[in-house]
Amino acid sequence: MISDWREVKLEDVVESINTGLDAIRRAPIVSYPTPIKCLRIQDVSQNKSISNWGFTEVKDSDYQNYKLRKGEIIMARTCSTGINYLVKKDLNAVFNNGLARLRVKKGLIDPKFLFYRFRSSSFINYINAISGGTSVQLNMKVGDLAKYEFDLPPIKIQKAIAHILGTFDEKIELNTRTNETLEGIAKALFKSWFIDFDPVRAKAEGRKTLLPDEISKLFPNSFEDSELGETPSGWKLGNIDQIALNPKEKAKPFEMNSSDRYIGLEHMPRKSIALTDSSTAENLASNKNVFKKGDILYGKLRPYFKKTGFAQFDGVCSTDIVVVREKFKLCRGFICFLLASNPFIDFTVALSSGTRMPRTSWNQMCEFLLPIPQLPLVQIFGEIVSPMMDKIRINSEQSISLSSVRDALLPKLISGQLKIPDAEKMLEEVGI
Repeated sequence: MISDWREVKLEDVVESINTGLDAIRRAPIVSYPTPIKCLRIQDVSQNKSISNWGFTEVKDSDYQNYKLRKGEIIMARTCSTGINYLVKKDLNAVFNNGLARLRVKKGLIDPKFLFYRFRSSSFINYINAISGGTSVQLNMKVGDLAKYEFDLPPIKIQKAIAHILGTFDEKIELNTRTNETLEGIAKALFKSWFIDFDPVRAKAEGRKTLLPDEISKLFPNSFEDSELGETPSGWKLGNIDQIALNPKEKAKPFEMNSSDRYIGLEHMPRKSIALTDSSTAENLASNKNVFKKGDILYGKLRPYFKKTGFAQFDGVCSTDIVVVREKFKLCRGFICFLLASNPFIDFTVALSSGTRMPRTSWNQMCEFLLPIPQLPLVQIFGEIVSPMMDKIRINSEQSISLSSVRDALLPKLISGQLKIPDAEKMLEEVGI
């Protein structure tokens, strides 16, 4: 241990550790808006912003006692290790009993430093040991957590370490927000053009579409009756297999290289087309689906989870993922945002078979009926959203790289093996 670092127990540096509100009786999630949100394990593990947390109703006394305040650390106690959340500002939110809250002693330990210490392998190994030796179903006791021992540097060094590691996370968060904005724009455009038919409606009512002339002229100026109701004139009702195909290429275990990229449902985020997570094909023991860069991946198991993403590399994926490929150039964007749209997802949910683990299939997906525009309009949409999708891909790849560097630096920094000036040079080398 470095001379000016000292060994401490967690109970020496925190004011309190306590679990949250009972999720059923004291902080239930409600289906209507309220002034208060509730933080749950899935919100932390899925990196959800507070806008996507559930609403709750709690007694005023519970709100005051369990309100999330700046500098607090929230930790999973009934799920898997490594799930932690640092409260960066006071929030109109409480937390439920699947989580534990730690309040640090100010001036003694930097909360951000402790947050990163909780992401270290030494801490994860300790928690696994005190909760039965498994990270699959954690059942951590607060009293045992308080006995965790670690080396604590002077506060100045703590803040420097936290700043370096936090710089990586800030850039990753910026990439995530940028991707969410780009995806939101593309989804809104798809909905406007191909679900709400706004340009057609404007032309039918004698209004300007506010689109460039070369795009506006591709939209008809009237509607016609169909079995779906009112649809744009000249758009024929059809199915997704008219513009897309399911390649159905399989890879057997002995055909895969250990370095091949693998995507399972666990790697696909909900409600996001960005695929930022993956593993390798090493030790895969069953057949997988083959996909190519640019293919669209659709989670067919429990489709209500809304897992649709576009592949950013060649690889293999779970057979619970349908691989969809464009038939014609520049149709990828239309296909992607069709599969991510609420009408399509609602349709596949309704047709899914199985009660506990409902699944859809490519054949069922092809039963979805939609008015299909002429190919030039589909391709114009593709030209518009393709740069957005490419930017999402670039941001995602950068975030993966930054995460890898951060995770490599973390154990060296918090153990004192890597000096602060050397770590700062590495920040410059990666351009952040």
